Amino acid sequence: MPATIGGCISLINLSINGNCLTTIPVEIGNLKSLTYLYAFQNKLTSIPSSLGQLTKLEVLFLEDNRISKFPDGLSNLKSLVSLNLGGDSLSQFPEFIKGLSNLQSLEIKFSKIRKVPDFICGLTNLQELRLWDNEITELPDCIGQVKTMTSLSLMNNKLTTIPLGVFKLKNLETLSLSGNPIVDIPDEIENLKKLKSLNIQLTSLSAERVEEIKKKVPKKCKVLFEVEMINMDNMIPLENLIGK
Repeated sequence: MPATIGGCISLINLSINGNCLTTIPVEIGNLKSLTYLYAFQNKLTSIPSSLGQLTKLEVLFLEDNRISKFPDGLSNLKSLVSLNLGGDSLSQFPEFIKGLSNLQSLEIKFSKIRKVPDFICGLTNLQELRLWDNEITELPDCIGQVKTMTSLSLMNNKLTTIPLGVFKLKNLETLSLSGNPIVDIPDEIENLKKLKSLNIQLTSLSAERVEEIKKKVPKKCKVLFEVEMINMDNMIPLENLIGK
């Protein structure tokens, strides 16, 4: 990516994903009008601190890279509402996130994060939190303070229990806990009056407990527990499709 990109000062949307990039030039900090930056599926190992100068940036996608640490200056991205990170080099929750007071959607997936820090509870505008495919063993109980949250997805982690704070999220509509060794979900789940979808597939919950949980969630809430099997008898052979 050439340094001359810094001359495109009126640029609003920049998509450089899927280009095997290893670096982003520091001159990107000159793009003061930039609102959307998509740089996922590259080979980036670091991000220039000048990215923190993009005070109009609202959307930043950096997942599927090799970044293990982010500059603290990214906390200056006060306009950011959507942030996507992820990659097997990331093992700690990025510290700069605690400064993103207007963040509404946060996704960190396919990483090695084990702990969700307490500062996540200070993101009082957060609506969607997706932490798929990490190594998370626990959540902070203060997560119940994020009253704006409507969707919480924690698929494929190492959670064995869910803190009671989750059941204080009165606006929660979607809760995905599939792929965790969870042995129980407390009765407080009945407090989630707006819940529309509960995914508890591939957990350690007993069938009996699941039936009890179904009675505690809203009647219109879809509870996913059993993994649906494909009926091979109804499959159309590939050669028949090609022939048509």
